[in-house]
Amino acid sequence: MEDTRTQLLAAVRDYKMPSATATLLNQNPPLIISAVTASGKNTVANQILNNQSNYHETVSHTTRPPRSGESDGVHYWFVNDAKMLKLVRAEAFIEVKAIHGDTVYGTSLQAYKTVLESGHTPLLVIDVQGVEELRRGLAQIRPFFILPPSYEEWMNRLHSRGVITDDDKVMRMASAKRELQTVLANPAYILVVNEEVEKTAQIILAAKVDSEIQDEYRQLAKKILKDLNS
Repeated sequence: MEDTRTQLLAAVRDYKMPSATATLLNQNPPLIISAVTASGKNTVANQILNNQSNYHETVSHTTRPPRSGESDGVHYWFVNDAKMLKLVRAEAFIEVKAIHGDTVYGTSLQAYKTVLESGHTPLLVIDVQGVEELRRGLAQIRPFFILPPSYEEWMNRLHSRGVITDDDKVMRMASAKRELQTVLANPAYILVVNEEVEKTAQIILAAKVDSEIQDEYRQLAKKILKDLNS
């Protein structure tokens, strides 16, 4: 008999957004921010939330344990595999994916509705896998994708987070490769280079897309991907 983790990962792979959920999101579209690991997407999102904007972040579920300083229901809803499996089977999520190996993250429909009922626009801070899942039901969305200023700066930021194991780095770099390849293949993504948090937040809030700047940023993304592959 399959263990709970195996059942959960299989259920996550097969998950599709319910049609009623897609209708709700099309009628009430979110602001979506994604990024490669250690690019500062959560810091930028917090800057947006603190900027007296009308956005409010949804609180995602995750099967990973809390990190130092994180609180349940504030940073994430921390659940075990069995609880996450039950929620997946109940079609409780807008999107749900296994990230960096087998840690599962998901944005629940209830969390989304809670933000809407408060009178705010939902802000989703999710990985590219989750964005692609959303795009199947929300074809018109233009997600923002945050890049580091350079490969070298990116590596500095990654290692400044503290001790990172070789296995963890390998998983994160593999995920980053897939994410950059997906983003470069899809012009729907709006690229933003995170040189300074406040400026990055202002660019996202302004939502102005300059085609020349986008071409420049896509070249940067290609260079980072090339450096990853070298």
